[in-house]
Amino acid sequence: MAKDRYNGMKRAGDWVGKEIVTVREMGNGLGVFPPGTKGVVESVSCGALNLRLIGCERCNIQARITRVDYFAVKLAS
Repeated sequence: MAKDRYNGMKRAGDWVGKEIVTVREMGNGLGVFPPGTKGVVESVSCGALNLRLIGCERCNIQARITRVDYFAVKLAS
């Protein structure tokens, strides 16, 4: 059961530091990021992931998005 709750991880904290790819569109005050955007899980709080997304490789802009569901991302291969 625990593996289903955290999208394949045994514990929520196992996500911290992992490189991810978004599965669906997400956004914040900066803008909207399409599915497939790369990022890193910075922390876990309130039962959700806090991400740092890398929106543009050319200008290296980054955005932080909080309270992201475990199933909105997948591990980068």
